[in-house]
Amino acid sequence: MQYMFAGATSFNQGMNGLQLYNVQDMSYMFSGATRFNGHIGKVSPTRVTNLEGMFSGAVMFNRRITGWGPRYVTNTKSMFENATSFNQEINWPFGNLKNMESMFSGATSFNKGLNLLTGHVTTMENMFYNATSFTGKNIDLWDTSSVKNMRSMFSSASSFNLDISKWHTKQVTTMEKMFYNASGLYMELCFTISNGTNVDDMFTGSPGRHVEKCQRVPDSANNRNKTTVLVVSVVFVSALIIGLALWRYFGCKDSRFQHKDQGDTNTQDPQHQTATVSPLQVQVHEGD
Repeated sequence: MQYMFAGATSFNQGMNGLQLYNVQDMSYMFSGATRFNGHIGKVSPTRVTNLEGMFSGAVMFNRRITGWGPRYVTNTKSMFENATSFNQEINWPFGNLKNMESMFSGATSFNKGLNLLTGHVTTMENMFYNATSFTGKNIDLWDTSSVKNMRSMFSSASSFNLDISKWHTKQVTTMEKMFYNASGLYMELCFTISNGTNVDDMFTGSPGRHVEKCQRVPDSANNRNKTTVLVVSVVFVSALIIGLALWRYFGCKDSRFQHKDQGDTNTQDPQHQTATVSPLQVQVHEGD
């Protein structure tokens, strides 16, 4: 169904009830359909993998699509690019997304929550470029451990002001112009990045204090430190318990030996005992 209504500047019909179970490609389906704002919330494209440019330039479109459930979608590049009226929450907790380049670029009204699993996404270039209303919402919780390209991601996003310093960015190769002219960014940000990451003009034109790279201990190192402390504590307590048990055992044994030695001293062999005879008991009979 790619390009099905692309450029249909007068088209504005609802599509609820349309059976799309086996459709896999809906790229640019309503691209440039400047009057389209039909109901499509009950459409279920569950097998679709490609939504690239689907509503790009559909300047009137602003309908809910949360119930779609596209669990196999991998590509949402430019999906709402220049869809200047769109402002709906997207709740797609499915983990196959890989390309989110320019997804909301120029979507000047968009400022809703994005519940998306992003663990496999590799590019977010220009994702919110010139999305002038977007403040950030809940994207600080995103998993960005696979992302390599964040170039111009929030460039000219003049309302964005969210602390996303906890993002995993060690795989990112370019953050060039990431916050270029993000005039509302006063949040202090810093990221853990590789030495070769391109950070040219990363914060140019954004107010506040920012550093491209900050020294933060990786989560794995923190976990290792916690594990080490726990192991050392267990070993110390175990050694203390064993030492106490040995002390009590040998202490009691030494005590029994001391009591036995004292008993042996007081009870001597009868053959070596010296008889004591009172002088009054000795009678001398002379002449017998």
